Amino acid sequence: MLKGPIPPHVDPRKLADRAATLAGELQLSQLKRLADPLEDDQGVVRASFAFGRDEQRTAVIRSQLDVEVKMICQRCLEPVVLPIHSECDYAVVNEGASSQHLPKGYDVLEVGEDPLDLLALVEDELLLALPIVPLH
Repeated sequence: MLKGPIPPHVDPRKLADRAATLAGELQLSQLKRLADPLEDDQGVVRASFAFGRDEQRTAVIRSQLDVEVKMICQRCLEPVVLPIHSECDYAVVNEGASSQHLPKGYDVLEVGEDPLDLLALVEDELLLALPIVPLH
């Protein structure tokens, strides 16, 4: 397990071959797309990415994210701190490749020749995990 700052870009296939795990923290302020729905960008995202290969030798990633975010309660219009937890299992496929053969339970992650942008992946996961209507 590699601990420390989460690298912004990785090669998921090489990490899957090594069965690597990355664990570390990211500042919310690094995730610019999250600024709009949040009251402020103070806080730390605890992230873990476990890379490996499944029975079909497909590169897979299991991600776990935990963070507390401050949003505006839509009932009282006061700030509310909400714990956000997200877990996702990704199957890494080549851009444009068919995902029909993948077992159920995986989200498809198309990756070309360029490294995978982990910061964008974290932002996407957290944006999807935020409540549509934050309440106390």
